[in-house]
Amino acid sequence: MQVPAPLLFLPHHPDRLSRPSIAVCNVLNPRLPMDLAPTLKSLAARQTPSGAFAAREGGEPRPDATAWAVLGMRAAGPGNEEAIEKARQELLTEQFKEGLVAIDHDHPVSSWPTALALLSWWGWPPGEEASRHALNFLSDVTVITFKSEDTVNSVDSTMRGWAWIGGTTCWVEPTSMAVFAFDRCGRQIDRVRQGINLVLNRQLPHGGWNFGNTFVYGAELLPAEEYIGVALTALAGHCEESQVSQSIALLEQRLEKIRTPLTLAWGILGLAAWKRRPAFADQAISECLDRQARLGPYDTSHLALLLIAGHCPGGLIDLFPAKT
Repeated sequence: MQVPAPLLFLPHHPDRLSRPSIAVCNVLNPRLPMDLAPTLKSLAARQTPSGAFAAREGGEPRPDATAWAVLGMRAAGPGNEEAIEKARQELLTEQFKEGLVAIDHDHPVSSWPTALALLSWWGWPPGEEASRHALNFLSDVTVITFKSEDTVNSVDSTMRGWAWIGGTTCWVEPTSMAVFAFDRCGRQIDRVRQGINLVLNRQLPHGGWNFGNTFVYGAELLPAEEYIGVALTALAGHCEESQVSQSIALLEQRLEKIRTPLTLAWGILGLAAWKRRPAFADQAISECLDRQARLGPYDTSHLALLLIAGHCPGGLIDLFPAKT
């Protein structure tokens, strides 16, 4: 079967081998027992002259990598302002007139990086107009919803969230990131509430989330820890803890043994969003980063996520302090 070209541009998740104004977060977390300076240096070295960031060491630039690099550098604190400015400016050039930011100019339907671009422009006056266009695009972007009597898959497909690819089915991660972006930008629309309900609907009966399915042919599917972290990050402040307590407990149980970058970072961030940052988090991040000596350099987005998880004890929201 030939895979349609746009589907080739989903986020790179190598974790699958083991089973996408400056907030100074280290002021909130002045005691950092690990040295994250080498990680920040590795991240900064991937910035190209245009301001964009390569998706991996020696790779081609991608908008999602650039957006995550901005967030990672912001988490690391002062001293990165010039690099952040260049990266944000570069992302402005990536925006289509419709408001979207695509993974590739040849595939504008792959618009899932739009939420990431929004987060990277947060608190930056030159990005206000671009942010309004991006929010308008995300408000209206088409997804597939339908009422089905199909007993193969048990999810409610009438719910409207966000998809990886425009005009296709909604999934947990793009919906969670869009909900988080709308929250941080302060725009409240009915679609955000629908997105929250969609994420809650996709929670597995015994706790956790995967990419967005619960049952197939009557069998409950397995959770994936990175999706648990993403979903918990988006749901914080939108539901009672009792509604996600099984998922929190499951992630707390599993995370201590995990040392792969994407899953570890999102796991820590998801628990931190519910004020449950694990005591072993800093040690686990250090051990994860040390594994690059054997496994090779991690992707840019993964390095950025580890920087955020290391510097922001309250989770991803620490990068977006409330206005005073």
